[in-house]
Amino acid sequence: MHKDEDLSKFPSPAFYPLIDALNLHSHRWRTLGMCIPFSLTSRLHGSSPNGTYQLYDLTIRSPGDYTEATSRIGFGSPRGQQMHPEKVEMSGLYLEAVQIDWSHVKRVRVDSLSVGECLELLRLAPELRKLWVRNIYQDDSLEVQSSLTTHYSLKKLECSFWYPTFILYDRLVLPALETLLIEACGPYDSLERLLTRSSCRVSKFHLLETRGDNCSLIPVLRTMPYLEDLLLWDLDSYHEIGELCALMASTGVHPPVSDPSTLFLSQLKSFNYSGYQDLLWETIPSWFPPADMNPDRLYRPLTTLKIMVFIDRVQGADCFIDRDSLPGLLELAHWEDGPSVKIININDSKAENFIEASRKYHNLPRVGPDSEDEEGESDED
Repeated sequence: MHKDEDLSKFPSPAFYPLIDALNLHSHRWRTLGMCIPFSLTSRLHGSSPNGTYQLYDLTIRSPGDYTEATSRIGFGSPRGQQMHPEKVEMSGLYLEAVQIDWSHVKRVRVDSLSVGECLELLRLAPELRKLWVRNIYQDDSLEVQSSLTTHYSLKKLECSFWYPTFILYDRLVLPALETLLIEACGPYDSLERLLTRSSCRVSKFHLLETRGDNCSLIPVLRTMPYLEDLLLWDLDSYHEIGELCALMASTGVHPPVSDPSTLFLSQLKSFNYSGYQDLLWETIPSWFPPADMNPDRLYRPLTTLKIMVFIDRVQGADCFIDRDSLPGLLELAHWEDGPSVKIININDSKAENFIEASRKYHNLPRVGPDSEDEEGESDED
């Protein structure tokens, strides 16, 4: 049956014989994916003669476009014979509706989960390595315990929030965390406390659609001295990105130290920024190591910079990179065997090479033999 076909027009009992036949072979299931009404999902269950299962990958999706959990009736197997997959994907279900043995689960992707359920999931799945959670919400009917939940295995956390439910940060300790991707982040102080408390070595941090409430992101970044990959999309204010630009410029070079935590983004290799705010363009060349490096100094190993801004084209120099900053950026962008630098402006839904467009506006000479070919280049990575 086609996945987009409306199953509600078929009476549930019509599917019972098929489901019962599938249940007879549940001990042989390796991968199981369902996108059917939950009234049918609950009938599909494991029933192994000897209580053993091979299920590795389990997916349960609601057939409708639900924005939060709608059913406490889901999927499972008889008590004492629970399946133990390693990968689980689910949407439209409360956590309690999926009656499996979570102790071997290593990867979970879930759409819509309350703060309390997130904490319970981490307690149920001690071997969890990667967790993707979209639309975390606060369910006032579910009590969120005040004690901390420590998870020693989670390496990657990707989450998004409906609205401020940042109590989750204040209930977690994640010492193994290496990759953190957050959408709709709220006040940074809760995130800063989580990272400080966890003493983790985050190497990849992506932050999208932030809601910082005028709080600075700098203290959060200081808790990640081993960060190599940083992505920031749509920061709240020009003041915030300006503060970051200036600090990166002043900390690009430093004397040898034994403790990287005393430095700022000293291990950063890739920086990707996208937003409606202009940057302090004159600071950017100082983020990178110079061509003639001093052997008695250490330099930030930044090799990749991608900047995408959205500046509407109207008359005036304010719509371009300022003239004084252009020589340094032109030299950086055309440095043979140097870093990869792309600065793109989206103007009227078209991507333009912002350095080259600004050079033309200010009538500066071209730099490098390939400058004409770069015009109109877009960031398709």
